Amino acid sequence: MSERNINSCAEVTTLIPCHLKITRHTVHNVTELASCLAEVFDSHEITGIVWATNGTCRLRGIKQTAGDQPPSLDVVCTRFDLSRVYEIRAWQVIDSTTTDITLAHEFRWANGLPSCELRLFQASEGDNLPPGELAHYISYIQHTDQPTATESVRPKQISAFEYIKIDADTGNATVVDQLFTGNWHSQLT
Repeated sequence: MSERNINSCAEVTTLIPCHLKITRHTVHNVTELASCLAEVFDSHEITGIVWATNGTCRLRGIKQTAGDQPPSLDVVCTRFDLSRVYEIRAWQVIDSTTTDITLAHEFRWANGLPSCELRLFQASEGDNLPPGELAHYISYIQHTDQPTATESVRPKQISAFEYIKIDADTGNATVVDQLFTGNWHSQLT
């Protein structure tokens, strides 16, 4: 910064007042996951990551089946085996055109632990919420294999929100969590 350029920090990070709502769900085993995700996300577009003992897979959504058959996970993976899944992180794809107050909506499950649904809402002026909850939009570069000749060399990105809590006594700000919102771009799709 110089005497002539005193506004070099003009672009300030936007922090959005928000509220995080956590809902616990009971998922007894991996076979109940798809049904629970279908109920939680209520036909919204979702994506995510599935961890299994034989590798990590991209969750593309939920496959609805005909008749009395329960829905199933729609994954992109060469060797997917539902019985080997031990963790899942699924989120609703929310883009900048969404007019809802939902900033982020995620579901997390790990085998043997309680599962949880996290919804990050933008606070409105009329909300009577305690101060100290903020959201910050971020994006990550997605690391993929080398682009093919037909793909852009510009790296793809995935969006998320950081959930920040402000300590009322000290004023310290702590990033408590990150909730993904973007679509996962992959060469596997």
